[in-house]
Amino acid sequence: MSAVSPILKQTILELQNLSSISKFSLGGGTNLALRYNHRVSIDIDFISPIIIDRVTFDKIIEEVYAATYSRCNFFRNLR
Repeated sequence: MSAVSPILKQTILELQNLSSISKFSLGGGTNLALRYNHRVSIDIDFISPIIIDRVTFDKIIEEVYAATYSRCNFFRNLR
């Protein structure tokens, strides 16, 4: 069993390289699934070590959107 699909793993690696979330940690069930390989995970949870204001949050969303739009139906539904 693979904890995440190849596209999800690639997406996680790409997101971790974005400057706006480079200090975030992978959390939640995906982190546990990758660590223990006990289940399949289909989402990504990032945890911030600091409180983020609205302006910063909007910048993060823009950067994530730009990096993942071409393969993410979630963002297509937001527009």
